Amino acid sequence: MDNQQITFSDPVRSGNREYRTSNDGRQWVRKLRQGAWGTWQLYTPEELPPAERSATCLWLVRQRQAVGPYHWSLAVASEEGGPGEIYQVKGDAIHMYHDHAREKNIFMSESYFDSFNLGYLDNKGREMVEHCAYRQAPPSAPNAAAIKENCQGWAVRVLGDLEAKGVVSKGTADKLTPSMEPLT
Repeated sequence: MDNQQITFSDPVRSGNREYRTSNDGRQWVRKLRQGAWGTWQLYTPEELPPAERSATCLWLVRQRQAVGPYHWSLAVASEEGGPGEIYQVKGDAIHMYHDHAREKNIFMSESYFDSFNLGYLDNKGREMVEHCAYRQAPPSAPNAAAIKENCQGWAVRVLGDLEAKGVVSKGTADKLTPSMEPLT
């Protein structure tokens, strides 16, 4: 194989990673970080301890919308992304509603932009995410001039609750607040 050119299979996406195989049988991986693909690296699954491979994380997921700011959701999924529980509010900012989903792979959505791992969750943490997401009322306003919040503000409120309960690190909500876009 020394004189042959190395070729690669088409990449296969799984959550925030892409995998491919070279014609010499080696597997390669690259990660999606902040909307950009990293460099390809040799994939060696035995380097990851089993506990880390199956870790459940809380993600902030941003999605593109036709008009307006990014849509923000909270996802409880594996460290690799993939199917999980999605906690979000939808609708226009005058009347939003809870639109939570189970076993949905938001990371493979056509509108997916990027995601941020906010921390690891145990079973109690997962329950608290669900509790806090349902507890926070969706944004609403009597008219367009009175709109003060959208899905981004709702997500930050949920994260504030999770901070108070010790599920995410103190300051998580404050770190995300500067990323919030103006209401349109």
